[in-house]
Amino acid sequence: MSRNAIHNPDAERGALACAILDPNMIPNLDGRLFHDDRHVTLARVLRQLHGEGKPTDIGTLPALLNGRMELVDIGGLPYLSGLLDATPSPAQFPEYLRILREEATRRDLDAVGQEITGAARDREQPIDELRAKLETRILGLSAVAAVAHPSIMDQTLELLDDLELRAKNPGQIHGISTGIKRLDEVLWGIEPGQLVVIGGRPGDGKTVALLQIAANVARAGLGAAFFSLEMGAKELLLRMHCAEASIDSAVARAGRMSEQDLRRLTVATAKIRRLPLHLEDGNIATIEAIGARARQLIHSEKIRLIAVDYLQLLQSGNSRASRYETVTEVSGALKRLARQLKVPIIVGSQLSREVEKESRRPRLSD
Repeated sequence: MSRNAIHNPDAERGALACAILDPNMIPNLDGRLFHDDRHVTLARVLRQLHGEGKPTDIGTLPALLNGRMELVDIGGLPYLSGLLDATPSPAQFPEYLRILREEATRRDLDAVGQEITGAARDREQPIDELRAKLETRILGLSAVAAVAHPSIMDQTLELLDDLELRAKNPGQIHGISTGIKRLDEVLWGIEPGQLVVIGGRPGDGKTVALLQIAANVARAGLGAAFFSLEMGAKELLLRMHCAEASIDSAVARAGRMSEQDLRRLTVATAKIRRLPLHLEDGNIATIEAIGARARQLIHSEKIRLIAVDYLQLLQSGNSRASRYETVTEVSGALKRLARQLKVPIIVGSQLSREVEKESRRPRLSD
């Protein structure tokens, strides 16, 4: 442990002492909030023992630690006993926790600063990719330190409140409506942090469905972002305008629109241009790049939904992974991103060709 490292030894000892005196505080301990290796180990062991329903008081803790061969790692019995002298009362725990979160954030800032210095000198890495990765690191600093861990009681009360609200308003959509009645009847609204996958074969209309949902959300007055990895913004806008004006896009491309078509198109333009909808068709092909841009839009434009077209075009960090491994990794990363951003993400996905070979309804495995 470096003497110059950013940490607060007194707060680390005080938080652990409070948790030993009052086990109800143990779930709030996180090893990443501590710098001293002894404290990291003790926080981890306390959480494990608490989770197993074992006592963690000072009378039984030394024997349990000794049995796990970890008593020496935390400085032995004298150090453990001395911890209880670090705090006058468990009531000090919230203040210790605040200090530890602040120190953890400072350590993260210090690490990112060094990372930026080194990365800026690496000319082999594309600048857009580098910027996206660093923005993600900066905006996601100390997420674990900033978020309190709710107890099972808090989560249960929250669930009961939600169910009571639904019972008082039967049939009402909760979360964000897709604007498509039959889909809303299945999903009952899309919740923040949720990942929804819309699957289909090429030409089945995945892009149109995703674009329609994003536009419907924007029509409801909520900001939405559409990340296109296949089509440019011009083509997407053409589809939106033709759908709004009830014009065949093929007719519009061929320039064979009637005067009535042009009038409907003008009306559609007036509606679409005011929508809080953001079409992103730039060099965005990784989860990191989408996350970095999405965070900017959430902060500046208050977007409430993200659509991505489509899953198989997203790049994985492992160039040697199989197609199945890549899709698994990317879909998992999208789910984590939705939870981090606290907004729903809908993504299009190609279906397996087995659907066509066997002439059956698609399954989730497809």
